[in-house]
Amino acid sequence: MNSTEKILLSVRELSERLGISPKIIYMWTKENKIPFIVISSEGAKTKHYRFILEDVLNSLREEK
Repeated sequence: MNSTEKILLSVRELSERLGISPKIIYMWTKENKIPFIVISSEGAKTKHYRFILEDVLNSLREEK
């Protein structure tokens, strides 16, 4: 995979790659601890998020 390629991951996919619970991903998203993209429509009751693994990892590294 090209390092400049940006693949959008779902909550489940990101949690699997990081080896943590999806609940933690939702918590970090709510706290704005990790970068995310909202893909649901503006008035939707349920929000759907996508993540870029490299951006999430960089954000978590900066927290330390």
